[in-house]
Amino acid sequence: MERKDAKIGSTVILGRHPRGEDWHSSMDQYVGKKAKIVSTTIGNNDKMIARVDVDGGSHYWRTWNMELVSGPAADTKAEKGNTAMSVMEILKDRGKKAGIRGTGRQITRGTRAAIISLLKSKGADEGTLAIVAAFLETEFGTGVVSLILGGVLPQIPMLNQDTRVQVLAEEFQVEGLTVVGDAVLGEVMKYFTPVVVDALRGMERIEEETDAAEEVETTATAAAATRVA
Repeated sequence: MERKDAKIGSTVILGRHPRGEDWHSSMDQYVGKKAKIVSTTIGNNDKMIARVDVDGGSHYWRTWNMELVSGPAADTKAEKGNTAMSVMEILKDRGKKAGIRGTGRQITRGTRAAIISLLKSKGADEGTLAIVAAFLETEFGTGVVSLILGGVLPQIPMLNQDTRVQVLAEEFQVEGLTVVGDAVLGEVMKYFTPVVVDALRGMERIEEETDAAEEVETTATAAAATRVA
């Protein structure tokens, strides 16, 4: 079968064809060697034959007995292989992330239940438990649980060396800070900024009073020194 993908500039591995059909014994030494096609033409059987660089272009080689190493067709094949590998890597990565997040949701549900059980063991009434449970189901409550888990998981001795736990902890921290951080920042801006501003103003008054007292003391000291003189 003729190789239509073997073109000038393509790198090939030379193959043998039957003796007596344009084959010369001097070609034996090049069989299996890598060569680059330098010219092509159509042979007597209307199929493509080529000259290559490895033998100085002294023989015609049948392209259908060559193995293509590099060239347009080989490069395309390699690109397709790389693309397929990239797709598999992407799918594998996404599968891993999906597994991590699925495990994270499972841990979050378990932690909610554990918090309720802890409060119940401490004597919390049913009304309080219902309020806390409803809070933990909210986005903000889930963020709080995530922050707790993100801080606690890396501290558990039997688990803190497990890379999966480290990844989960990071996921929890990011989720918790994203949800809780935005909400808390909004509350800080709304309620606590005036408190901070008032405190800073109080510091300014204290500094002014201190400066005035120092000035009075300096004046008094100077006056006393003048009387003594």
